[in-house]
Amino acid sequence: MKSIYFVTPLFALYLSACSNFVQVVIPPNQLDAAAVFNDEAAANAAFAGIYGNMVTGALSANVQIATALAADELDNMQNDEANNQFWYNSILVDNGNLQTFWRALYDYIYDANMAIAGLEASTGLSQNVKEQLLGEAKFIRAFCYFYLVNLWGDVPLVLTTDYQVNQSLSRASLTTIYEQIFLDLNEAKSLLKPDYPTTERVRPNTFAASAFLARVYLYREQWGEAEQEANSVINNTSYQIGQPNDIFLKGSQETIWQLMSFYDYTNIGQQFVPWSTTARPSKTVSDFLLDAFSQTDQRKITWFNYNVVNGENLYYTYKYKLGLLSTTKNEYLIVFRLAEQYLIRAEARAHLNNITGIGSGLEDLNTVHLRSNAEPISISSQAELLAAIEKERQLELFSEWGHRWLDLKRTQRADAVLGALKGETWQSTDVFWPIPFAELEANPFLEQNDGY
Repeated sequence: MKSIYFVTPLFALYLSACSNFVQVVIPPNQLDAAAVFNDEAAANAAFAGIYGNMVTGALSANVQIATALAADELDNMQNDEANNQFWYNSILVDNGNLQTFWRALYDYIYDANMAIAGLEASTGLSQNVKEQLLGEAKFIRAFCYFYLVNLWGDVPLVLTTDYQVNQSLSRASLTTIYEQIFLDLNEAKSLLKPDYPTTERVRPNTFAASAFLARVYLYREQWGEAEQEANSVINNTSYQIGQPNDIFLKGSQETIWQLMSFYDYTNIGQQFVPWSTTARPSKTVSDFLLDAFSQTDQRKITWFNYNVVNGENLYYTYKYKLGLLSTTKNEYLIVFRLAEQYLIRAEARAHLNNITGIGSGLEDLNTVHLRSNAEPISISSQAELLAAIEKERQLELFSEWGHRWLDLKRTQRADAVLGALKGETWQSTDVFWPIPFAELEANPFLEQNDGY
């Protein structure tokens, strides 16, 4: 994995635009970890740089697009072979986007590992600051490994900045990676504070760690633990279910953790919203997704828009409404939000056979469903509730951080849904992406996924 330094002039520019982080002038030379993590301003600046990279880099928008194409949410309207490979689920090992995703995630892990080492050795920070930043570093590392293990399966487990060690790591098992994710998140939860360290929710707190743990427990089918962690977030009155038209604004009370936008738009908005009202969208919403909504669902009305091109209505994702030409900065990139926690708890309760009534999975499901101007969902069995939750997650979380793609995989529904939709271009081994060719070439200890 290549070495990434913490602080560059770009990050200093980022800080000058971000009033919620400690503002500090960063010298143009790259600082070593010992210097950075013995000074509070420099340490906060380093983390601002990591988050700046996460929100402005190719990963945050493009991985969401790639997973939506790989699932059943988007159609690619550009003559773009790299994205077409994701839509057809026929990804070549030299796909440039694939390489970008892999390296970006390991770059952030490298930064987190350097932060952890620097913070553990630091003698110049207060205990409170040291704990907060250690919690954030472990949260970031867990976040990256969550996507690595879900997109590729077994992956190298990098826990050091030692290049000699990292360059020859083989793939650790999926179980081992999840053990590290749980370890990091539980440590993050104990280190982070209930209050956000900034006036906006752009750095994780204890409840962000709980929200993330709830998701990971759900993926590992640990239903009781998933319910418990979701409970702690839902019961915090700082978080409130929003309305479809305000959820993705930077001040939304539904937000648990978000990434501050560097520009007057989020890069996901830039990717989805056409540059003019007559331009062909680069990615259109699939008919499969559009048809899943009722006509009165406020999410369909609010979260999609369309341009008329050659007499055809071409719909595009409109959760984020600020595109490239925007001059209004009122949207941040939402990573965790409260509606997902209700749906996690609903699914956990369904598996625990808590189906209907007060405090049931159905009640949680309807908490999300009813805010969209829909009729209450009625069910009479566990199977019906689980099917309804799958659909609600499809409607609620589309084009967000790969939820649909990962849901179809973890519930073993990918073959049934995508096999029927995509036909002969789909094969069961497509649930994991190929290891990029450049990584295989650089590290002879890596082995390719089946099917590639």
